[in-house]
Amino acid sequence: HPPPTTHPRTYHLDQPPRVHNLNLSSGLGNLILLLWCWGINMMVWRSVGIDYERFLNLTPAQAGSDPCYAIWSEANDLSIAFLLSFICFWKALRGVFLQQYATELAHLFPFSLFVYVMYRAVTPWSERKLLYSSIRDVMQAPWGTTKFKEGYVGDILTSTPRVLIDLIFSVGYFAGGVKAWSRHSFHATALALDKDTVQTNIFFAELIVPAVTILPLWWRFLQNLQRSYDTRERWPHLGNAMKYVTAQTVGLYGLYHPDARQNPLWIFGFVFATMYQFTWDIFMDWDMVRIKGGTVKMRETLLYKSPTFYICIACINLVLRFFWTLTLLPEGGAEAWQQNIQVRLSPILAGAEICRRCMWGFLRLENEHLHVYGTAIDETFDGMETSKMQPMKMGGGGGGSGGSSGGREQEPACLDLGFIRIQSSTKHLSNQEVLNELTALAVFVAGVALLTMFII
Repeated sequence: HPPPTTHPRTYHLDQPPRVHNLNLSSGLGNLILLLWCWGINMMVWRSVGIDYERFLNLTPAQAGSDPCYAIWSEANDLSIAFLLSFICFWKALRGVFLQQYATELAHLFPFSLFVYVMYRAVTPWSERKLLYSSIRDVMQAPWGTTKFKEGYVGDILTSTPRVLIDLIFSVGYFAGGVKAWSRHSFHATALALDKDTVQTNIFFAELIVPAVTILPLWWRFLQNLQRSYDTRERWPHLGNAMKYVTAQTVGLYGLYHPDARQNPLWIFGFVFATMYQFTWDIFMDWDMVRIKGGTVKMRETLLYKSPTFYICIACINLVLRFFWTLTLLPEGGAEAWQQNIQVRLSPILAGAEICRRCMWGFLRLENEHLHVYGTAIDETFDGMETSKMQPMKMGGGGGGSGGSSGGREQEPACLDLGFIRIQSSTKHLSNQEVLNELTALAVFVAGVALLTMFII
């Protein structure tokens, strides 16, 4: 039958999607996808004997039980609620039902879903407490605790800026609708919900979006400075910190200079930051590729038996790394067709980054496990004390934590940049000298960020 025309604010399939309508679905949908991916991570780690529970300080599963099913059961419930809400929402907007007050009542579906998901996100608190305490530890850097778990959670946060922005947008969007509804005016509610006033709000666009985009990168940068201070080693912690600095600089420039994205300098920075991250993944975070005697080869000990598995993850990671950098940029464009494309691509890019981080976690936990245990564990393995677990120590300088071997003092490890040699260890410096050095680096990076935002 012909499409309904009785209501002036109904939508049809041939119309471009409203930005705010897609954002309402994207934030919650990708949050549920993150939960599915977490269950997949646990399943893969368990299948090869990775002791992820100790590394991430999780409560050990009871004998004979599989914690993956509990995660997937939760994700399944949320997915069903999401799909029902999504279908009813778009059906109502198209005037299939609720024709008299289609726009006003249609938004009750995503609003109810949002409230339900937020409720499930905090209850039961005994099971959710670890999640929020881990996020708190990340935000406390460089004054909190920074070990493997905090670093891993920090990396996950760097993959969620678009998801978090959509969730914050939903709060502001629904708040506007509730405010209009409180005035007992369906017409006011329709105007509030049919017009996106959040995206154009200067507080949201100029403060919240940049803050949510950049703060996870800044926290990871500070975490690496803290690791450098705690271990008294510049390498690899400062090298890892610079990875987040490059991403932060590219993201800030794209946020505050949207018309300059065709600038060759920005394109170079975009490619350089992405390749830096990818190189760090394969050589450091995964320790997948090693160079010895001028030959490049994969490390010998592999918990995942097929080398093709590693190669596929590396290739997918490279492609999706470029997509991840795009999620640091705001939606929109100078032309209508650019806005239309970016609006449709934004949820896909955010979901692709969540899947990339899931695959990245396969190899990141494997590498940390091999560093601690040297092999896979089985049901009878009694493990080791969690207090003995430390993040990876990489770089030259000889094995062991001692400063001598066979009565002869070893030469300190140095980072050779060609034109300058920087000693990796800072153990010969006082605490105040190390603190001054790292503070100066943080101030310099913050200065570069301000320069990128307001001057360049």
